Amino acid sequence: MAKFKVLKQAYGKKEEKQFEPGEEVELTVKRVLEIETNIDKQKKFKGTGPYLKRIEEPSE
Repeated sequence: MAKFKVLKQAYGKKEEKQFEPGEEVELTVKRVLEIETNIDKQKKFKGTGPYLKRIEEPSE
């Protein structure tokens, strides 16, 4: 799992959760790609992404 920052409001159907801007969530990279692809398939949202941005973990 990787950490992502929500850039724009989105709904994760599998997670049954509304993602709000500024929120940090843990999702797999594959799931984030699914969410972004599903949003882009909707005509009214086409080309409005990205919705999630990966947060790099600081190395110690």
